Amino acid sequence: MSNQEINELNSLPVLDYDIFGKCNDMMNFINNTQNLKRDDQQIKQKIGAVGKLINALLKFLKQQDSSSLQDQPEYYDIVYLINNNLSQKIKQYEDKIKQMITTDQQSQAEINRLKQEIQNYVDDQRKNVKQIEEQKQMIKAQKNQLDLLEVLESEQIQDIQNQYDNLDQLYKQSTNQIKGLQIELKQKQDKIHEQEGKLNQLQQQIKKLQTDQSQDRKDPIFYNYQQILQRNQELQEINKQLCILKPIFQQNNEEKIDENLQNQNVQNEKLNQDIKEIQNNILYKLKELQYACLFLSIGVGLYLIKQYQE
Repeated sequence: MSNQEINELNSLPVLDYDIFGKCNDMMNFINNTQNLKRDDQQIKQKIGAVGKLINALLKFLKQQDSSSLQDQPEYYDIVYLINNNLSQKIKQYEDKIKQMITTDQQSQAEINRLKQEIQNYVDDQRKNVKQIEEQKQMIKAQKNQLDLLEVLESEQIQDIQNQYDNLDQLYKQSTNQIKGLQIELKQKQDKIHEQEGKLNQLQQQIKKLQTDQSQDRKDPIFYNYQQILQRNQELQEINKQLCILKPIFQQNNEEKIDENLQNQNVQNEKLNQDIKEIQNNILYKLKELQYACLFLSIGVGLYLIKQYQE
């Protein structure tokens, strides 16, 4: 086989194994035969026959016509295979190619569908990621809000506790002040009672003087005495009112403290002012009483001296 024929054979696609397989099997048999003599005339004839067969097949394949082999019985099998098997194989290959094209189109459509599904999954995943991120931000904001509310609640609780402690302290201070004022009021009342005792003694002395001696009713000392008695009565009325107002002030003060501790300072200040006014009135009346007693004692003394001189 010449190089040109080999090149022509290589340039053709392998269409059927039965045709070329027989040629290859024959050539392999010749090449693998023991004690092969390439110079043997028989061997040369066989090789030549194989070469002719290959050349005939190549030409037939090129021309796609088997009429030149119809009258040669030794090529009957080859012509049969070419006319039947080869065309069938070609048809099968064409069908396979069409099927492959169809399958490829279906595969491409499936690939496109899968790509679209993948893209949809990717889009859904992006949406989910975005939603998850938004949920994270919302949860973070809610957590920050809860933390802020906890801080504010703690501060409010602390403020309420501080206010309660301050009010409790003010209540205790007010209670102590009330107790102190009650003690001071008791002392003032004791002092008033003491002054009343002294005044009663003076009244007894005056009555005794009125019984024992005839007195000039126009004397100024008796006029002063009447004024002293009138002031004493006024002082007694004030003392009675003070005794009546004492539990009322105390009860009102305690009720107001219980009802609204926030107004404690105002109530205490008002109560202190009322008590101070009462104390000032009492002190003023006591001073007047002291002066009246002093003048009365002086007047009585002068009157007695005058009587004794007569």
